[in-house]
Amino acid sequence: KKRVEQSIDSLKEEIDSYKAELASKDSKFESCSSEMETKMKEKDMTVFELKSKIDELHSKIAAKDENIQKISEELTEQAERIQTLYNTNLRAEKEKECAEEDLKTKEKRRMQADHEHQALMTKLERSHAENAELQSEVAELAAGQQSLED
Repeated sequence: KKRVEQSIDSLKEEIDSYKAELASKDSKFESCSSEMETKMKEKDMTVFELKSKIDELHSKIAAKDENIQKISEELTEQAERIQTLYNTNLRAEKEKECAEEDLKTKEKRRMQADHEHQALMTKLERSHAENAELQSEVAELAAGQQSLED
C-alpha cells in the first residue's frame, strides 16, 4: 500500500512538475504571443504608413504629370508661334528681296531714262544752235533780199 501511495505521490509530483512546466511554457507563450501581437501592430502601422506615403507619392506624381502635360502643351503652342513667325519672316525676306530687285530695276530704268533725257537735251541744244544758225542765215538772206529790192 505504501508503495502505491509512494507511486501516487511520485506521480502527483511528476504531474505537478509537468503542470509547473506547462504553466511556465504557457506564460512564455502568452509573453511571446503578446510580443508578436505588438510587433504585428507595429508592422501593420508601418505598412499603413508606407501605404499612406505611397498614396501621397502617387498624388505628387499625378500632379507632376499634370504639370508636365501643361508645359508640353505650352511648348507646343510656342513652337507653333515660332514656326508662324519664322514663316512670316521668310515671306518678309522674300518680299524684301523682290522689292530690292524691283528697286534695282527701277534704278536702271531711271538711269537709262536720264541718259536718254541727256541725249535728247544734247540733241535739242544742237537743234537750237542749228535753228539759231538757220535764223541768222534767214536774217542775212532777208537783209540781202531787202537790199536787192531797194
